[in-house]
Amino acid sequence: ITQDVDRFCKQSSDQLVKLVITPFTIAFYSYKTYTLVGWFAPVFVYIFFALGVAVNRLFMSSLVPLVCNQEKLEGDFRLHHVRMRLRAEAIAFHQSGALE
Repeated sequence: ITQDVDRFCKQSSDQLVKLVITPFTIAFYSYKTYTLVGWFAPVFVYIFFALGVAVNRLFMSSLVPLVCNQEKLEGDFRLHHVRMRLRAEAIAFHQSGALE
């Protein structure tokens, strides 16, 4: 339990640091690109980000069920493989290898 609590605290603190620092980092780099290039640079970056998120969401929504099904099939395969290994002797004695 203590290892779980330690891992939870470490991951929570890492996430909190990222959550606090990220808005300031975005604001700083937005300001720097605005002062160096002009107003269109940060706007272009945000539009590019929004388009990337939209495309990612479009493709991921169709891939998630496929990955879920693949994981299920791999789990079933591992289950049947272990069952066959456990029962290999009985299968050999009954000469039912073709059936399996």
